Amino acid sequence: MKKKLLWASAVVLLVGVAGLGWFSANKRVVTGILVTVIDKPLYEFVSEKEIQETILKSGLCQIGSSRLEDLDLRAIEEKVQTYNFVSECHAAKDLAGNLVVEVKQNRPLARIFRPNMQSEYLAANGKLMALSKKYTARVPVLTGEGTYKIKGNYCIEDSIGKQLFKFFDFVESQEFWKTQITQIEWDKKNQIAFYTLAGNQRIEIGKAEYLDEKFAKLMTFYKEIIPVKGWGKYHRINVAYDKQIICE
Repeated sequence: MKKKLLWASAVVLLVGVAGLGWFSANKRVVTGILVTVIDKPLYEFVSEKEIQETILKSGLCQIGSSRLEDLDLRAIEEKVQTYNFVSECHAAKDLAGNLVVEVKQNRPLARIFRPNMQSEYLAANGKLMALSKKYTARVPVLTGEGTYKIKGNYCIEDSIGKQLFKFFDFVESQEFWKTQITQIEWDKKNQIAFYTLAGNQRIEIGKAEYLDEKFAKLMTFYKEIIPVKGWGKYHRINVAYDKQIICE
C-alpha cells in the first residue's frame, strides 16, 4: 500500500512539475521563430527567412517582446497561408520559448503560357500561382487559345475547368506520363493535344474525358505499334474516338 502511495505521489509530482514548466514557459516572451519548409527538397519557392519575415511584418509575433501565451496561432497560420507559394502552415510553441512553424509549399502541375505571353502556374489545389523570380519548376507547359479562359478559380468552379484540372491531376498520378509529357496544347474548343520526350508525335486526345480509356490506347500504341513501325513512322496520333487509334 505504501509503495502504491509513493508511486502515486511521484506521478502527481511529475505532472505538477511538467505543468509548472509549461505554465512558466507560456509566460515567457518569444525567444525565436523556427521555420521548417517540409518539402524543400522538392521545390524552392519559399525560404525559411521569407516566412519568418512575413510573420514579423504582420505584427502577430515579435521576438523578445511578444509573450507565448498571447500568440494567436490560428491567425499566424492564416497569415502565412496568404503567401503566394504556401499551401499549408502549422504553428505551435515549444518549452524553449520558440514559435515553431511548419510550411508546405504550393505544388505546381503545369506552367501556363498564354498567347499574349502572360504566364503563371496551375497549382495542385486548382488555383493559379504566380511565377517565382528565384525558382522555376520543371512541369509541363500549357499553351493555346483555351488558356485565356483560365482565370481566378476557373479550374475549381467551372465544369470545363474541372475537366482540365482532372487531366493534369491524372497525368501527375501516372509516373510514366508524368515524366514523358512536356508540352500541352488546349484550344478554344477544349481539345487537348500534347508532345512527349519519346518520339516526335503530336498526340491528340480530344476533350479531357474518359482519360483511363484514352491513355490505355496510347500505351497500346507504344507497346504494339512502335516496336513494329518504329518511332519515325507516324507524326500524329489520335485517340479521341472510342475504340480507335488513328495514326498518320
